[in-house]
Amino acid sequence: MVQEVPVDNEAERGPALGQGPSSSGGCVSWELITASALLARGPVRLWGLVLTDAGAPTATVYNGLNTGGRVVMGVRAVGGVQETVSVLLTKPLLFSNGLYVDLSGTVDFCLVLFEPLPER
Repeated sequence: MVQEVPVDNEAERGPALGQGPSSSGGCVSWELITASALLARGPVRLWGLVLTDAGAPTATVYNGLNTGGRVVMGVRAVGGVQETVSVLLTKPLLFSNGLYVDLSGTVDFCLVLFEPLPER
């Protein structure tokens, strides 16, 4: 049985996945977004991203607090086809200046998996 979960236009913050440690020793968190969002102000490890489209969306991931940061990754779904694009990393990407995800196009949702790190 599939259970539908309503998603509003605000970012939803979830608990650590499984409440357990990641392979690097920290806890992996998730955030479900439907619009561009700053997900972390400090250092994080990015473990993955799932993008579901309703019309050719793109997700651009920045190492920084906004679109002025360094572009690290871009993910694009094919337009005209209901599609889910998953990028799940076996080794995380380190973001030292924050984590900002810029969404464009028509996005159903974007699930971002990341691990907050202590400030140094």
